[in-house]
Amino acid sequence: MDNSQQNSPETVKVHIGGRDFNLLCPPEEQKILLAAAESLQAEITALQGNSSTPKVSLETAAVLTALNLTDELMRRGADPADSESSIDVQHLIDKIESALED
Repeated sequence: MDNSQQNSPETVKVHIGGRDFNLLCPPEEQKILLAAAESLQAEITALQGNSSTPKVSLETAAVLTALNLTDELMRRGADPADSESSIDVQHLIDKIESALED
Protein backbone atom coordinates (compact mmCIF):
# COMPACT_ATOMS: atom_id res chain seq x y z
CA MET A 1 0.00 0.00 0.00
CA ASP A 2 1.43 3.39 -0.93
CA ASN A 3 1.57 6.27 1.52
CA SER A 4 -1.35 8.18 -0.05
CA GLN A 5 -3.67 5.21 0.49
CA GLN A 6 -2.38 4.67 4.01
CA ASN A 7 -3.22 8.27 5.01
CA SER A 8 -6.57 8.51 3.25
CA PRO A 9 -9.44 9.21 5.66
CA GLU A 10 -11.62 6.37 6.83
CA THR A 11 -15.06 6.52 8.41
CA VAL A 12 -15.00 6.23 12.19
CA LYS A 13 -18.23 5.82 14.15
CA VAL A 14 -18.47 7.60 17.51
CA HIS A 15 -21.37 7.73 19.94
CA ILE A 16 -21.94 11.08 21.64
CA GLY A 17 -25.01 12.35 23.41
CA GLY A 18 -27.13 9.37 22.45
CA ARG A 19 -26.34 9.79 18.77
CA ASP A 20 -23.99 8.02 16.40
CA PHE A 21 -21.70 10.12 14.22
CA ASN A 22 -19.74 8.86 11.24
CA LEU A 23 -16.63 10.99 10.90
CA LEU A 24 -13.85 10.87 8.33
CA CYS A 25 -10.48 10.56 9.99
CA PRO A 26 -6.97 9.58 8.85
CA PRO A 27 -5.99 6.18 10.28
CA GLU A 28 -3.14 7.65 12.34
CA GLU A 29 -5.60 9.99 14.14
CA GLN A 30 -8.36 7.46 14.86
CA LYS A 31 -7.13 6.53 18.34
CA ILE A 32 -7.07 10.20 19.35
CA LEU A 33 -10.51 10.82 17.83
CA LEU A 34 -12.02 7.87 19.71
CA ALA A 35 -10.43 9.01 22.97
CA ALA A 36 -11.67 12.56 22.39
CA ALA A 37 -15.20 11.29 21.68
CA GLU A 38 -15.13 9.21 24.86
CA SER A 39 -13.95 12.20 26.88
CA LEU A 40 -16.58 14.43 25.29
CA GLN A 41 -19.29 11.89 26.08
CA ALA A 42 -18.17 11.77 29.70
CA GLU A 43 -18.25 15.58 29.96
CA ILE A 44 -21.70 15.78 28.33
CA THR A 45 -23.03 13.07 30.61
CA ALA A 46 -21.70 14.96 33.63
CA LEU A 47 -23.35 18.19 32.46
CA GLN A 48 -26.66 16.57 31.58
CA GLY A 49 -26.71 14.41 34.68
CA ASN A 50 -25.90 17.13 37.18
CA SER A 51 -29.04 17.48 39.30
CA SER A 52 -28.08 21.03 40.39
CA THR A 53 -28.40 22.34 36.82
CA PRO A 54 -31.46 22.26 34.59
CA LYS A 55 -31.59 19.69 31.80
CA VAL A 56 -29.48 20.96 28.92
CA SER A 57 -29.71 20.04 25.25
CA LEU A 58 -26.96 18.11 23.52
CA GLU A 59 -25.98 21.26 21.63
CA THR A 60 -25.73 23.32 24.81
CA ALA A 61 -23.78 20.57 26.56
CA ALA A 62 -21.38 20.37 23.60
CA VAL A 63 -20.77 24.13 23.66
CA LEU A 64 -20.24 24.15 27.44
CA THR A 65 -17.86 21.21 27.11
CA ALA A 66 -15.90 23.02 24.39
CA LEU A 67 -15.62 26.05 26.66
CA ASN A 68 -14.49 23.87 29.58
CA LEU A 69 -11.84 22.15 27.44
CA THR A 70 -10.58 25.46 26.07
CA ASP A 71 -10.41 26.86 29.61
CA GLU A 72 -8.46 23.81 30.73
CA LEU A 73 -5.97 24.20 27.88
CA MET A 74 -5.49 27.86 28.70
CA ARG A 75 -4.96 27.15 32.41
CA ARG A 76 -2.26 24.65 31.44
CA GLY A 77 -0.45 27.41 29.63
CA ALA A 78 -1.48 26.49 26.11
CA ASP A 79 -2.12 29.42 23.81
CA PRO A 80 -5.35 28.59 22.00
CA ALA A 81 -4.46 30.97 19.17
CA ASP A 82 -1.34 29.12 18.02
CA SER A 83 -0.88 25.94 20.05
CA GLU A 84 -0.57 22.77 18.00
CA SER A 85 -2.65 20.87 20.54
CA SER A 86 -5.43 23.44 20.34
CA ILE A 87 -5.43 23.08 16.56
CA ASP A 88 -6.07 19.35 17.04
CA VAL A 89 -8.82 20.10 19.56
CA GLN A 90 -10.37 22.71 17.26
CA HIS A 91 -10.28 20.22 14.40
CA LEU A 92 -12.17 17.69 16.51
CA ILE A 93 -14.64 20.34 17.72
CA ASP A 94 -15.30 21.34 14.11
CA LYS A 95 -15.97 17.71 13.17
CA ILE A 96 -18.38 17.27 16.06
CA GLU A 97 -20.18 20.56 15.40
CA SER A 98 -20.55 19.62 11.74
CA ALA A 99 -22.00 16.25 12.71
CA LEU A 100 -24.40 17.89 15.19
CA GLU A 101 -25.75 20.08 12.39
CA ASP A 102 -26.88 16.98 10.44
